[in-house]
Amino acid sequence: MKRSYANRGMPLERLITTSNDMYRRQKIAVINKRPTPVKVLKVTKNKVMGHYESQSTVDYDGVYQGRSINFEAKSVQTPTRFDLKNIHDHQVKHLRHDAQSG
Repeated sequence: MKRSYANRGMPLERLITTSNDMYRRQKIAVINKRPTPVKVLKVTKNKVMGHYESQSTVDYDGVYQGRSINFEAKSVQTPTRFDLKNIHDHQVKHLRHDAQSG
């Protein structure tokens, strides 16, 4: 049976969203989910077809104590292991650039 990974990270994303909402309410930080740039090609009755316009940088960005914060959220299958190949080169470059400019 083929395994679908389509919504594997949704529980993690909901937890991050809840945390970010709390940080905003308590005036600790403002952190937003970055949208993935998608170009819509066709819309039918119950389907939207499109493709990614460009590579996304990271999942979240914002401000904490006056400083920029950027991070990528990844769900893993093995709770004691995170393979660094899960973070793409363009994401590492983005994070390094942000760290140097901050």
